[in-house]
Amino acid sequence: MNKKRLIVGLATFGAAVAAAACSSTSSPSNPATEPDSGSSSSGGGSSSGGGSSSSSGGGSSSSGGGSSSSGGVSDAGDAGDAGSTLYSRLGGHAGIRGAVDAIVAQELMNTDIASYFFNQVATPVPAGHPTAGQIEECFTDLLGAAAGGPEIYPSTVVTTDAGTATVGDAGADAGGFLCREMVTIHQPLKISGGTFDEFIMIAGGVLTSAMNTGPYTYTTADIGTVAGVLTTQRSAIVDTNQADAALQPYPGPDAQ
Repeated sequence: MNKKRLIVGLATFGAAVAAAACSSTSSPSNPATEPDSGSSSSGGGSSSGGGSSSSSGGGSSSSGGGSSSSGGVSDAGDAGDAGSTLYSRLGGHAGIRGAVDAIVAQELMNTDIASYFFNQVATPVPAGHPTAGQIEECFTDLLGAAAGGPEIYPSTVVTTDAGTATVGDAGADAGGFLCREMVTIHQPLKISGGTFDEFIMIAGGVLTSAMNTGPYTYTTADIGTVAGVLTTQRSAIVDTNQADAALQPYPGPDAQ
C-alpha cells in the first residue's frame, strides 16, 4: 500500500469536506455502471460469497460489510441530530441508494475509472456478470449494513418491474444476483492505488454537495465515517503490483 498517497488523499478529502458549501447536485435516476460485484444465480442466490464496489462496490462479510451487528460503524461522537443514527441521517436504504446512484454517475465522468465497467456497458451484459442496477444495490447494502441499518451483506439482489432491490424488499421476476467479496471482484481488474484514491475523492465530493438536501441530515463527520468504511477495503481492491501507480485506465487482462 502507498501509505503516503493514502494519507495525502484522505487529508485532501477532509479539507474538501470542511471547505465545501452545502449546495445540492442532481442525483441521476438512471442506474450507471460499475465493475462486477457478484455472481448470477436464479431464484435468488448462489453459494458464493458477496461484495460490491468503489470502482466497484462491496466487501467481504467480515470487513466493511456484514450484518448490521457486525462490520458496522459507531455513531459515537457524530454531530448529527440528537437521537438520530448514521443510517437515518443518510436517509435509510432509499437515501443511500440515491447517493450511490449519484456517486456512480459522477465516477463515470472520469474516463479512466469508467474503463473498468466494460461488462456493464455491453449489450446484453455478459452471462454471469451483474447489471449496473444490481451492482448499485450491492453497494447500497454494504453501506447500509456498515451504517447500522437492517441490511445484511453479502446479500442477494433481484430485478423487479420497479427496478433493482434486495431480496425481501420486492418479489423477483428476473432471477437473483449474489454479491461477491472484494478480492474476488477486483483482482482481475488490477486496480492501481491512484485509481482507488481518485474514486474515494469523487465519492466524497458527491456526498459533500448533497449535505442537508432532500432526506440527508448527515454531517461532515459522517462523511468521514463513510470514507473510512471505503478505505478499509483498499488492500482488498488495489492490486499489490499497482499499489504505487497513479490513476490509470483498465490495463487489460494480461497486465502484470
